[in-house]
Amino acid sequence: MGKVTCGIIRQDNKYFAAKRPEHKQMGGMWEFPGGKVEEGEFESECLHREFQEELGVSIIILKEYMPVEYDYPKFHITLYPYEVALFEGELTLKEHTDSGYFTKEELLNMKLTPADRIIVERYLD
Repeated sequence: MGKVTCGIIRQDNKYFAAKRPEHKQMGGMWEFPGGKVEEGEFESECLHREFQEELGVSIIILKEYMPVEYDYPKFHITLYPYEVALFEGELTLKEHTDSGYFTKEELLNMKLTPADRIIVERYLD
């Protein structure tokens, strides 16, 4: 799969996560929103585009974390996590089936995608 981005929205020591649709790869699992980096696109550009496409909002990037490498059974990803803040718009689920703000402990007890679980363990307070 290659390069993938994700954005972490923090609000009152809770973090925004969204549930993947059942028909997609890793369906029903929770993740931080983002997506696949397209050819010739910077990771930060991808993140802005994905938040517009999937959630209908503009974001501001606050912090960039070190990428996470993960080997899924059929592909490898390099996940580029960013802490972001909402800038414009209202969160609207266009691809995901559910969403919410969760504590670190709640996230660790949810069915997170494996790469996102590493982000929770490594970077969240």
